[in-house]
Amino acid sequence: MHFATTFGSTSLDVWRIKPYITENSPSTARPYAPRPAIWLEAGFERANKAGTKVAFGVLSYLNQSCPNDSLEICNNDYYILSNVDSDGSDKVENLAREGTIEPLSKTTESKTPYQQFVDSQPSPVLSITLSKLGSKITAPYAPTKLEHSDKERYQTLMDVFTARATSYTSGFHADVHGRAHGDSMDYNDRKYNGNRFNVALQEGTVDPDNKYVDSNEEFGRMFEEFGDGFFHLVDYVVQNY
Repeated sequence: MHFATTFGSTSLDVWRIKPYITENSPSTARPYAPRPAIWLEAGFERANKAGTKVAFGVLSYLNQSCPNDSLEICNNDYYILSNVDSDGSDKVENLAREGTIEPLSKTTESKTPYQQFVDSQPSPVLSITLSKLGSKITAPYAPTKLEHSDKERYQTLMDVFTARATSYTSGFHADVHGRAHGDSMDYNDRKYNGNRFNVALQEGTVDPDNKYVDSNEEFGRMFEEFGDGFFHLVDYVVQNY
């Protein structure tokens, strides 16, 4: 699903996955009822190739494992943004967050093209961005260290993730990573009433000077652990919210 074009004329797209639909589903079938919408975003950081690979890994896993009546995760709609660094821009952090891309239409109310696109889709029940490193899952706020009014619920949800992704620790974004402005976390938190997280994947050990580099073996472990935590959290949110 196209939402914008970079100044380098590269199309920026979101993958919409409906894993409960089979290839043999008749085209004349009645429209499916609305399903819980799960968003996974990656590619905001030029160096963070693992995040993009994890996003594609989730897409591939859903395509290979679903439909499956025994897997609750197959009953949701997934929206996956895998990469907005298609031009290799040094300003990749801003590509979809601050509007340094050509929008399909003029932005309104200071919304970025990506925010406009998210607003045009079913409201997410869970939204996760993959950025930074350090085996952390964090919740709002990003620009301030003020305590979130829904702190206990957010902590409960992060505990659900870390119960399966056991090498991860949790906290609140500004406390863990420092204050950050322009992050979509706080926008989605206000707009969609919570369930908005950032996940910083594990550091690679291949290059001591570049923690973003990982081996195939490291990435396999990284994806397996993230997937366990991610899908466990998906099931919990869908069942309880």
